[in-house]
Amino acid sequence: MRQKALILRLANTQVARLELGDVSGSAGEDLVLTSEVCWRASAFIHNNARTLRQDLSSAPSEKSSEDIEALVSSWTYAMADLVLSETAAPVLELAANGEQGQLGNAAAAPKRADFEFAMGANPYPTRSSSLMTARKSAPELKRPPSVPSSELMSPPSSSGTDAAPKGAGVPGLPELATYRAELVMLQRKMLEHIAAQSGWRAGWAAMRHRAPSKMQDITLDEDDDHDTTENQQETTSDYVASSLILPALKPAVASESAFQEIYERICDRAMRYYALATQSKSVEVIVGDLAMLRYQQGNIEITEEYIRNVLPGYAADGWNSTEAEVLSIYAECLKRLQRTETYITTVLDLLAKVCVRRMTRKLPHWRFEDAHLDTEAVDVSGLMPEICVMSIRLSHQIVRPMSDYFGGIVLDSEVRHHNDCDGFKLEFRFNSLLADELDFDECKARLVSVNDSAQEVWLSSSGPFCASPGTVKVELQSYANTFGPFYVDQVSMKSGKLVFSHEMQPRSSNPTLVLNDERPALIESQLHKRPFVFVYPPEQALDVDVSTAKNVQLEKPRGLVFRINSGWNEIEDLELRLRPTSAGLRLHLADVAGGKARNGQLEFGSLGQHTNATIEVPYTVEQATPDISLRFEAQYHTPKGIFTLSQAVTLRHRLPFDVEVDDMFRLDTLFSTFAVCSTGGAPISLLDANLHDSSVYEVESPPSMGLPMMVFDQAPANLLYKIRRKASTAAQAMRKDAPLALIMRYIASHNLIIATLKKDFTQHLHNRELGGLFRLLVPLLIERCKQLPKTMFEIAAILGQVSVPSYEDFGWAEIVSLLPDAVQPELSDALRTWHQQASHFKVDFTGAISDEVQGQITIPVEVPTIDFVHSVGLALHESEHDQPHKIQTLRAGKPLQASVSIRSNDRWSSRSVFGSSKSSDAHSPEFTMETQADPDTWLVGGQRRLHFRPSKEQASNFEITLIPIRPGIHPLPSVDIRPAPEVKGEGHNAQTAQSSFSCETYCEAAGKKVQVIRDVRTVKVHIQESSGTASHARPIAGSRAMTDSG
Repeated sequence: MRQKALILRLANTQVARLELGDVSGSAGEDLVLTSEVCWRASAFIHNNARTLRQDLSSAPSEKSSEDIEALVSSWTYAMADLVLSETAAPVLELAANGEQGQLGNAAAAPKRADFEFAMGANPYPTRSSSLMTARKSAPELKRPPSVPSSELMSPPSSSGTDAAPKGAGVPGLPELATYRAELVMLQRKMLEHIAAQSGWRAGWAAMRHRAPSKMQDITLDEDDDHDTTENQQETTSDYVASSLILPALKPAVASESAFQEIYERICDRAMRYYALATQSKSVEVIVGDLAMLRYQQGNIEITEEYIRNVLPGYAADGWNSTEAEVLSIYAECLKRLQRTETYITTVLDLLAKVCVRRMTRKLPHWRFEDAHLDTEAVDVSGLMPEICVMSIRLSHQIVRPMSDYFGGIVLDSEVRHHNDCDGFKLEFRFNSLLADELDFDECKARLVSVNDSAQEVWLSSSGPFCASPGTVKVELQSYANTFGPFYVDQVSMKSGKLVFSHEMQPRSSNPTLVLNDERPALIESQLHKRPFVFVYPPEQALDVDVSTAKNVQLEKPRGLVFRINSGWNEIEDLELRLRPTSAGLRLHLADVAGGKARNGQLEFGSLGQHTNATIEVPYTVEQATPDISLRFEAQYHTPKGIFTLSQAVTLRHRLPFDVEVDDMFRLDTLFSTFAVCSTGGAPISLLDANLHDSSVYEVESPPSMGLPMMVFDQAPANLLYKIRRKASTAAQAMRKDAPLALIMRYIASHNLIIATLKKDFTQHLHNRELGGLFRLLVPLLIERCKQLPKTMFEIAAILGQVSVPSYEDFGWAEIVSLLPDAVQPELSDALRTWHQQASHFKVDFTGAISDEVQGQITIPVEVPTIDFVHSVGLALHESEHDQPHKIQTLRAGKPLQASVSIRSNDRWSSRSVFGSSKSSDAHSPEFTMETQADPDTWLVGGQRRLHFRPSKEQASNFEITLIPIRPGIHPLPSVDIRPAPEVKGEGHNAQTAQSSFSCETYCEAAGKKVQVIRDVRTVKVHIQESSGTASHARPIAGSRAMTDSG
């Protein structure tokens, strides 16, 4: 007691000043020392209360346990009240009441020497910092008007951190507020002990006292509710209250309502102190107690408001047991307030807590006694069915994660087909963690194509189903036919307006940087973890095969051929919707024969079982592209329901070969050479090629063209044709009828090889009684064959056999693993056997399969029109050897006279062919002739360059002089004729423009060569005499040879 008095006097507290007769109250107080007194007093009270209880229990005069607890509680309450009264500081009340203006004077600490304690509070002022600890503001409470709720704590600042509390700059104020709050809470605890003797409890103590300690089996029958309630309630007649209590506490225990009023007042005082000391968590605990008190009193609205403010704190701190109980009471308040949507979401949160704890601790899915399960202290039986029924009245759906309430969510990857109709089925399994049976309206699953994310397939349950606790199996079925790998994207179950959804696709929390087009390992691992289903139709299902038309006419739109096989379906009507996915692809549905086009789709009539139908859809492309892609969906009605078939296809648009034309004009004949080479690397077999006549031109083919022949990319085939004009009048010639038609029949080697392998592979599957997997394995075989290297097709075209890759190289193991276990061994053995037999597979380019895969292309060939064609002849007048079939011999340096003869006509002109007219100069244009020769070989004299006007009746002759100057075999000079530039205007205004006429020149002397020799008459050779053999003597340095020319 003396230490307390000394410290209080040193702290200059109000009580110490009153004892000394100082009533001015103007001197400042040292709150650090005052908080030291509260801290020491708290430890003193706890220790001495324990000692007092032991002494009273061992006293000679026996006392009841109720009297002992009453005496100890009364003494503790009185001592705490004494310390609180002696450490009362005006600055503390000013700070709590928000009177900031008087804090400066009231908090001025007296000047004193340093005073240190062996233990306890720090006597130095606390350091203020701009980095305040983030805290949540206290909720706005409903309390008497004398206690303004806005004074509990200051609101949060705009910067995101809480503002400093009132009086935070006063040294020792937070510590004093904290220790005084602990003493107030000690008083509340003692008051609760005394009131418990009368059977009165408040706050969380009352709620936990009424709740059972262990989970018990309960019944859902309404008749047993009354008995259960009676067993859980207690009467005040079971309690014995002691009369040995502090007189100041007797009004508080006079009645239960008086106890609750004092309890609330003490809570309010402690909460103010904790708020002043920025102890937000302690404030939330007290608010929770007040919420339970209001719930106990039946004030549902205020209870709901209190709980709504403290729930985020419970969730953030992970208080599972407390949060579950609070959620249970909060849900009950919402239900009584008829807030249906909020009630449903709260119950879902509560059930999620319970189910997650069950899943974590791996408990069974039925209820039993377990004292260690915190969340099971809340009775959640019947809640899920109740909210499912209530959700029907909501205007919108509530979506929750399925994994919060169900575990072991798996969609089986094994595809099962219907026995009598199209479509497929998958089995969906999950474990229900709920304690009740739950009726679901439907279950749906969404599959997304791996190759095309826009293609989706939905599966759904056949109808409502019931999910009992434990493992649940649901059969999901789809009436859609498709082919290819699909990711399991989403699974959802619906009950009322509640939707439980599960996303199968893993989500990446952080973005991944990709450099140099390399896929990071994280993405690869995610793709590998995604559930995967390979979907394929049954063998007898509707089949639609899409390919490009084999008969191609380049002047007309090309076609897409759809071959439809109804299978086992009795189709009443069929709608085919086509959607191009390539840029620039245009489908001309209005020009389709055999179907009715409407709203971008084709409508067909009925088809019987196993009926075939073929339609061709014309299409065009806006720009050259090697491939085209489209997506089609067929919806058809049968007596068994409505079915769909959807598929995305990519087809080759580029022709299997290219054709280049080289034309050579004569006066009355045109020689055209067609160079045919394959495209894409795979060779083609050219079966036949014909250039057909037109109304204007006639064609003469060579006697033998060597067809059929194999055409490669680097080894083109050359086809030469002779073209002449027909003897018809110009008035009868029409420009649209002038083009020739080059018709070629061919076989693409890769198409023949794939078709041959397909036929043999299909036959092998049926022989092994595996025809049911035909629609799965054959498309995969075709896709793998298209990816084979082009060199393999070239070798097959040359040798007549193809080397099929092995079972492992084809990647069959991954596909076989997706099938049922009973089928895998037999299928794997059948595939390995076929690959062994087809290791050297024969390919026949003349068999029945070649007739099915051969194609035909019709290419329109436009014959170019030339205004004038010139034929130039160059003749030498003198030569020593004038034999016609031998090379002429000329002497170097000897001038020769040569005549140039030019014959011209306009038989290949547009005016002559089609009767069109040009300007008046069209009959007498001017041309420029130039003799071109190698200057190191020939010297050209005379009119080397001149202008002339050709005449169709007679030839134009010109004389030139040629002098060969270099011995050897050389070609004769050539003559080039071009249209002369046109001069417009006269005098200084004359301008030269390019001529509008075209011409071709054929030099008859092109390719002819002459031999130029020196004119040698005598040769003198001086040989030095030597003793050696003359035939082996070498000339000395002074010897020389001389050549004389005459």
